[in-house]
Amino acid sequence: MANPGVLAGCRVLDFGWARVGAITGMAPTDMGAEVIKVATRQRLAARCDEVIEDFSPGVMAWLGLGYDALRAVKPDIIMASISAGLDGSLG
Repeated sequence: MANPGVLAGCRVLDFGWARVGAITGMAPTDMGAEVIKVATRQRLAARCDEVIEDFSPGVMAWLGLGYDALRAVKPDIIMASISAGLDGSLG
């Protein structure tokens, strides 16, 4: 029987759309998580354990989906914000 993975039973909400966002949702999937890829604003955070996004800093808050807004609907939510720096570095 195959190992279900260390993230089996975890549900991840992925708002990533470019560069690292296209890749970051793959790792949780490979470790057994259910990854829900979202390209538009949706209120799924209450049913998820983690949110991944790679927008420019401040965009998620501007969309009404910043960490504080997500915590309001899911107090134990984990948020991974990953973006490339202006010089191409990850930051």
